[in-house]
Amino acid sequence: MLNIEYKQNGTLKEAVVILNKENINGFEARQFVEEVVNKVNKDIDRLLIDMAKVVFISSAGLGMIVNSHIVLKKHNIPIKIVNVSEEVRKLFAMTKIDSIIEVSRST
Repeated sequence: MLNIEYKQNGTLKEAVVILNKENINGFEARQFVEEVVNKVNKDIDRLLIDMAKVVFISSAGLGMIVNSHIVLKKHNIPIKIVNVSEEVRKLFAMTKIDSIIEVSRST
């Protein structure tokens, strides 16, 4: 469902999470939290979530993103969501997730 890559972008250390499924539901949300939030190296400056393949995200998926934001904020690690489809971007706008997490149509 996901791949985690660590990258150095100038002085910025990033963990890039690539979601490899079209639909993000409760199962994927739980896996995301277990693998990313609990295991990601806390010695990073930012977490990027690449949603290029995602066309649908359930309420559990939205909760996954908000929960990740809350947990990582305690470590001063911001989240940026990239490669978001128009449908998912609209959902982020309706739920106001885009007011607390940076969301971009491209990287």
